[in-house]
Amino acid sequence: MILLMQNMMGQMMMDPATVNQMHQMMLRDPQHMQQMMQMMNMTGMMGPNMMNPGMGQGMMNQGMMGSGMMMSPMMMGTPITKQADVLKTIDNIEDLLDQVSTKYHEGDSTGALATATEAYLENYEYIEGAVADKDPSLMGKVELMLRLDLRHAINTGQSAEDIDSTIESIKEELGNIRKLF
Repeated sequence: MILLMQNMMGQMMMDPATVNQMHQMMLRDPQHMQQMMQMMNMTGMMGPNMMNPGMGQGMMNQGMMGSGMMMSPMMMGTPITKQADVLKTIDNIEDLLDQVSTKYHEGDSTGALATATEAYLENYEYIEGAVADKDPSLMGKVELMLRLDLRHAINTGQSAEDIDSTIESIKEELGNIRKLF
């Protein structure tokens, strides 16, 4: 039974649309989130090792998070809500996006992908709640740009100009977020 659940969860995590739908349901319904967390715990997708810094990268390499599975701030740490901290996090995301561009231009697509993932998972995820409180649509737009668009562009080997264009679009939307705070 556990193996069947693991296979089912693994297949669901490979479909970005399914992952996004699950995430939205979890955000709207805390009870659903709790049930999903229990299922992930039962299947071994969650547990003490989840807090191991290498675990997230291992899951990405295995495809469990690389397709867009999100670990919300509630799963990984404390959400950032203070205005100054949100703005500081936006600055950090922009710095990381500059690093993505540099690495990609240097031919380091693996490093660019890791840095893009860091910008999303270790930064944007923590301010999502504060942004959603002010503009849920903008929060979702930037989330998809960081979580899917940029990483997809890197994974599919798009031109450096396309990567830079995606980064500039993300920065423009981060500027719109900055105006909210």
